[in-house]
Amino acid sequence: MQALFARAKACSFVQVIVGGSFATAKPDPGDFEIAWIVNQGVDKAAMRPECLELVESEKSRERFGCDVLYLAIAGDAEKIEEYGTLLGYDYMSRTPRGTLLLDL
Repeated sequence: MQALFARAKACSFVQVIVGGSFATAKPDPGDFEIAWIVNQGVDKAAMRPECLELVESEKSRERFGCDVLYLAIAGDAEKIEEYGTLLGYDYMSRTPRGTLLLDL
């Protein structure tokens, strides 16, 4: 995860929301989801290949062991909170479980 975050920072990603059981108190979390937050107006088509790999959701589980979202919403606190709430919800038990919002 540290290597992913370092790579995202080098790609000028702004923040990351981490969800899944990793964001809970479980001693051995089984999964995590990542929502990369980038500046508004950043186009995936203009990204360098090593940055584009981080946001390709169809290959993320295979590459990184997690699901990813790409959100060009940096600075929009309302949308960031909305996505944080979505990622912080356990769909199996139908209960909130929390997320981490980290600056890169």
